[in-house]
Amino acid sequence: MSANVIQGGPEADTAGEAAVGLAPRRDPRLFGPLVERLSDPDVGNLWVEAAAELGDHRLLPRLLHLKSSRWQDDEPRPEVLDHAIHTCARHAQGTQASPEADPSGQCL
Repeated sequence: MSANVIQGGPEADTAGEAAVGLAPRRDPRLFGPLVERLSDPDVGNLWVEAAAELGDHRLLPRLLHLKSSRWQDDEPRPEVLDHAIHTCARHAQGTQASPEADPSGQCL
């Protein structure tokens, strides 16, 4: 996958989908564009989903800013933001919950 794809452009959904695909692989090309996108108050939910998949604690301030600005109020999948915050906060604490720890997949 080309690094140019995750930079965005007119194919915003394609870029977001690429980010979601790269995040579980911990691809280092993703971090810069992800931080940039999360700084945009109009970021799409695919980018927030990618943040959840990546689970990097350094993304937490940007995610919390989106939450405080009520980003999720206008999104079709508002739960994505809470999931991303939970995942990044969990990694910031240096713990990784196993699927057995919370079988529902819900944030506690």
